Amino acid sequence: MTCTTSAGVCRGGTAHRDTHITLHPEENLMSRGPATLVAVGVAALALVGACAAPAPTLRFETGPPGATPPAQFYDQQIVFEPCTPYATTTVDEQLFANERFDCARVQVPLDHADPDGPRGEVALLRAKARGEKIGSLLVNPGGPGASGMSFVAALGPVWDNVPVGMRFDVIGFDPRGVGASTPRADCYTDAEYDRGDTFFGETALLDVADEQAAREVAQRCAEGTGGPQALAGLGTR
Repeated sequence: MTCTTSAGVCRGGTAHRDTHITLHPEENLMSRGPATLVAVGVAALALVGACAAPAPTLRFETGPPGATPPAQFYDQQIVFEPCTPYATTTVDEQLFANERFDCARVQVPLDHADPDGPRGEVALLRAKARGEKIGSLLVNPGGPGASGMSFVAALGPVWDNVPVGMRFDVIGFDPRGVGASTPRADCYTDAEYDRGDTFFGETALLDVADEQAAREVAQRCAEGTGGPQALAGLGTR
């Protein structure tokens, strides 16, 4: 038989660590409601000794339900492999060479309101548990525009010296439009990037007061990213 366990995949009744993970709708924390999210958050804090005071009461507001993604998004198998091909910077090339890390990509709807439409891919990096694994911990460093893969890889020595790194696979992901995820946002030509063009600098995109200039920025980003539809799919909704 074949089944999915917290420690890997079991075949013929015997558990094995494997490079395959199967996603199921019932494993989606966001679909389990606020109580589960609060419980998971408190448990994670307890593991690292950060829960020194009583947790405040949290309120969650949910938006209107969207279209249900097709089953293939939940049933897809994630096949992890060496991370070197996923590096998008020279720093990542060095970090991702660590054999403790492996990487994969997950297919997602580009627009969750149109789950049968174009797709994107979210890239993952996994720091494998050093001991007997009891689960996986997904982390997000924040942003905007920050690579969760680089974040987990850069903290490799930390995972080697804390209980979380012993019992959990720690997984970071590149948000839509960032790093190894696709489509990747690209608003610059190579020449502009190399010379640090003042109009398309790091802060210029956040401070465009002129409507025509804003349209130009949006057009450039759309062209470099794969079109307006691809660019529109890079939000956090």
